[in-house]
Amino acid sequence: METIAPLLTSKLLMAFLILVFIYNMVRRHNNKVRNRSTHARSRLKEHIRERQLSQWYEDQKEP
Repeated sequence: METIAPLLTSKLLMAFLILVFIYNMVRRHNNKVRNRSTHARSRLKEHIRERQLSQWYEDQKEP
């Protein structure tokens, strides 16, 4: 049993490190996706604002 203990702990340590690595990769990927969708949403809002503003200016010119 004493000869298996270091091997077992090293395997557990490796498994733990791999899980931590995978967790960080997934977290980083999710943050990138969230940032991308946030930027797209803000660009869309900005585009809508510009269209509304240009429409407002057009309405002001008519009379």
